[in-house]
Amino acid sequence: MESKAAEYTTTILDRCWLSKVTYELILSKPPSFDFSPGQRIHLYYGSTKREYSLVSSPTDSKLILCIRLVSDGVLSPELGNIKSNTRLQFTGPHGYFT
Repeated sequence: MESKAAEYTTTILDRCWLSKVTYELILSKPPSFDFSPGQRIHLYYGSTKREYSLVSSPTDSKLILCIRLVSDGVLSPELGNIKSNTRLQFTGPHGYFT
């Protein structure tokens, strides 16, 4: 069982489309946020929460999420259109697949 994870605020820095249905969401990395490869975060947008795996290295200065666009999804369409500089909340790190 996981312990309660810390809460953080991040800012959307950029989005890079890899295909018609896949994009990378690039986020600012809070200075105190540390994680191990294989862990994930719980990203919040309004009252919606979704889990995303971190694809960036723990030593990177930014956090990168690889997201598959689900046309009728709860959050992936929103994140595919959200403006840069939007602030989001997340908790983490979560997971032990390291």
